[in-house]
This record gives sequence, C-alpha cells and structure tokens, in this order.
Amino acid sequence: MSDDAIINLADLRKLAALTPTLLDAVRRLEGEISALRGEIRPKPSNRKFLTLVQTAEELNLCTKTISRLIQRGLLKTSKGTRVIRVPLEEIEAYKKRTV
Repeated sequence: MSDDAIINLADLRKLAALTPTLLDAVRRLEGEISALRGEIRPKPSNRKFLTLVQTAEELNLCTKTISRLIQRGLLKTSKGTRVIRVPLEEIEAYKKRTV
C-alpha cells in the first residue's frame, strides 16, 4: 500500500466527527440552490378569507347577491374546502373594479 492510502485512527475519528456537520451544511446548501432554481414553492402567505356572510357585510350586499357574483365569476372563492371562502384580496379587487 502507498502512504496516501493509509489513514490513521485519529484522522478517521476527526472525519467521523465532521460528517454530521458537513451533511447538514450540504443539505442546507442543496435547499438554498433548489429555492434559487424555483424548484421549491414558496410557503403560502397568511391570506385572510371571509365567509359568505362576512363578504356580504364587507361589500354591503346580501348573501344572495354574493352567491350570484361568485356564480358569474365576478368573485373568486378558495378552492379545496367545501365551505365558501372569499380571499380578502379578491374582495379588495372587486371594490376597486366597481368603484
């Protein structure tokens, strides 16, 4: 064997002690690289949603009118729940469009 291939026990212990730290650093860097490439979706913001009744109160309309606006596509609702929820941003956009 050559001198380069021989690793003494002390060096092996040093490498073993560094391995978890190096693995954590590599994982963190991989996560940052993925985020920079856009492979990871950004976390959703804490969007506020209002119920049908709250939306009606906010727009000073009745709930039936809000339902009609949703059916016509003039107000968009959240997807993924059975309960109708209207994003606050959507309400604000509707206010701007109708004023």
